[in-house]
Amino acid sequence: MNCKILILLIICSYNLCNGQTGIDNALKEITANNLHIKAGSSLYLAKKMEFNTGLAPYDPVISYDHLFGSPKEIGNQKDLSIYFSFDFPTVYSKKGILSDLRSSQTSYDEVALRRDILLEAKLICIEIIYLNRKDSELKTRLANAQQLQNYFITKLESGDGNIIDVNKAKFQVITYRSEYETNQTEINSAANRLASLNGGKLITINDTLYPAINDNPDFTVLKSEIEANDPDLKRLELQYHIAKQEVEVNKALNLPKFEIGYRYQGLLRENFNGIHAGITIPLWERNNVVKSKELYSSHSLSLIEAYKVERYFETRNLYEEYMRIKKNFEETTSLMQAVNNYELLSKAYSLGELSSINYILELTYYYSMKDKMNILERDYHLAYAKLFKQKLI
Repeated sequence: MNCKILILLIICSYNLCNGQTGIDNALKEITANNLHIKAGSSLYLAKKMEFNTGLAPYDPVISYDHLFGSPKEIGNQKDLSIYFSFDFPTVYSKKGILSDLRSSQTSYDEVALRRDILLEAKLICIEIIYLNRKDSELKTRLANAQQLQNYFITKLESGDGNIIDVNKAKFQVITYRSEYETNQTEINSAANRLASLNGGKLITINDTLYPAINDNPDFTVLKSEIEANDPDLKRLELQYHIAKQEVEVNKALNLPKFEIGYRYQGLLRENFNGIHAGITIPLWERNNVVKSKELYSSHSLSLIEAYKVERYFETRNLYEEYMRIKKNFEETTSLMQAVNNYELLSKAYSLGELSSINYILELTYYYSMKDKMNILERDYHLAYAKLFKQKLI
């Protein structure tokens, strides 16, 4: 007996570990294989390279003019110019800061995309675990229904039963077989959805145990943790800093631009060499640019405040839903563990305390309660995954 208990504990421990790591392994695979994550990485790298463009001075300009004289005796005129244009020196340092801010914002876009894909994958994995548990339960119910059907048929053949009991038992068999086949279809559908997130590669989730949940979150602490790790909020905050830096860049761009270079002129068999210098005086070309960037900055700040309010109530709703489901699940689990109705019903029926019709009705009610508990457990883990999605980053 002790040996059997030890073997059972080992099997349970293995399944528990498998339940804790099965989802993690799936998420690791999806992180490596998801096509959107791969495409996103390439896009974000391209954006970062784009943001680093335009930080250097303008390209040099070379111009050459060859003018034919008339009359021919006076000869031809030749003009050669080579010069460089550049903004006011402070522009380049401000552009560098702006480039770094945009690159940082792109990194948070990448993190947010990965988090959303992994959350979708985790929710599917939880659904598959629920369906696996349901699969096992339906197999047992179908076997019990077939056993009961055979029992009623035997009683009918011996003259102790009636056709009504047989028909009800047959209906139970048909019902559970149909539910089992439907559940198989749902398992395949969920597996295909998971494969689509894994770049088309199938991932097998055989777990029937959910990952352990040890958190009992305080809402205030949870809210602070979410704000500290929320890539969407970080992206909006960086957008505000980017808008402010764009104001600084455009103020610097309103300062004079300079040109310097070399010029050669050949005229009437005489040559002239010298320095080319120029300055651009900003008058009307960039009117209202700084003002518009300041308005964008104010808009970005408003978006941050709006997002914080929306995120607060979203988190509040998720938290309250999680706590409600957790409470219902714990109460239902406690009740189901305290009263093993299946054993009691089987015993009552074997002692003749229940008619066959009442036995089937009570058994159906017990199954419905068990289904409710399994759905609550699934919803409990789904709510937890949504509430703590930042942990997937």
